Amino acid sequence: MKEDNAIAAGLQHETTGYQDWRVEVSVAEPETFILYFRDQPQCQAVLALSVNGRALSLHDIRWQFRRKAHQLEQWCNLTLGDTLSISMTYRFSADRLEIDYLARNPIPSRLELAHQITSTVLQEAQSDSKPAVSWLFQRNGQPSEYLIEQTTHGFCEAFSASLWLLLGQNCDENIRT
Repeated sequence: MKEDNAIAAGLQHETTGYQDWRVEVSVAEPETFILYFRDQPQCQAVLALSVNGRALSLHDIRWQFRRKAHQLEQWCNLTLGDTLSISMTYRFSADRLEIDYLARNPIPSRLELAHQITSTVLQEAQSDSKPAVSWLFQRNGQPSEYLIEQTTHGFCEAFSASLWLLLGQNCDENIRT
């Protein structure tokens, strides 16, 4: 375990990629990721978390990372009375970057978790070498069925969502739902 932490501490960035695309999460700023096309930043995203309508600061959280084939996992545990577990999985799938979010809390809570995305490419400057990026966000059911049932099995699933960043498509950036 200490070896894993020492290795992670020595890394500057965690990345995964697909063809000319790459997503990068800075170990120094793990609440932010940047999506690159041919080493040119296309968009930047900052993670936002709220519990019962109250925004929480993510600056002092100790994040863990794991790389698998074409996939990057990021997770942490927060202590808010009880343990709140947060995880995100970044993976490329054909023409999109998929980010799956999961937050689990043993106390029924209204959780909101998503990246706030900002394009880093000006529309006028776009060319074939700098494709447009657009995004879709979808909650995967809320509240969870676990919040409705009586639970005796530990964590309750409190939030699940997916974010798709469509790569190289001229879509309206306001299609986030």
